[in-house]
Amino acid sequence: VVEAADVPMPAGAQDGRITVANSDNRFVFGDIAYTGNDAGHTYVYRVTEVATPAVNGMTYDKSTKTVSVVVSETEDDGGVVINAVPTYSDDDQTAGNEQVFRNEYNVAPATASVEGSKVLTGRDMQADDEFSFVLEPSPETQAAIQAGAVELPANMAEVSGTAASGTAAPFSFDGITFKRAGTFTFQMRETLPAGATEGNGYTFEGIAYDTHVCTVAVTVANNDGTLEATVNYGSGANANRFENVYRAS
Repeated sequence: VVEAADVPMPAGAQDGRITVANSDNRFVFGDIAYTGNDAGHTYVYRVTEVATPAVNGMTYDKSTKTVSVVVSETEDDGGVVINAVPTYSDDDQTAGNEQVFRNEYNVAPATASVEGSKVLTGRDMQADDEFSFVLEPSPETQAAIQAGAVELPANMAEVSGTAASGTAAPFSFDGITFKRAGTFTFQMRETLPAGATEGNGYTFEGIAYDTHVCTVAVTVANNDGTLEATVNYGSGANANRFENVYRAS
């Protein structure tokens, strides 16, 4: 029986323990030197992950892996050869007998609303007036939606009901969820009725519709394990304001 204090360890070990840091996704302990005195012994080493310093949002692998090293002595024409053969306990290994520790990183998602307003001038907005708006993701944002990194519950919004001429009526696309950091862009525009065309100045039933497009950028940052979303509507204080004009015939 070999006392724990006499078990061969890599250089730098103290009290039978050594801690190393990872480089990218790998970690390597230093070489262990075995001598003829170790021949005939099997040394068992336990490998665990140290969650220090802890990272918010990280779930650490709590498993214990073992490495058994069988030391033997053989002779050849060059003299005595010390052989050390490791056996890894972990069935989940990659090429080269690397033991795998699997961590999971989950951050608290961010939720944001994209907002806009509708203004009708020339007459009051009436109870049967309806104005609709669409929020279209960019190709990159659409890819994030398909990957599950962004959830867009609905890309249509409406304004209806009464409002005085020139009074802003709000609308919003609520509950947009972001599950990773990044910048996600959308285009917000008013949906034009079929009768509003370029040939008639985008006018239908006396209302000239706003055709501008508001580019919305949602910047999502990771703040110590919690995602935070900031919505930007581009330049201009009224970039997300859509103004229609009623002209009596």
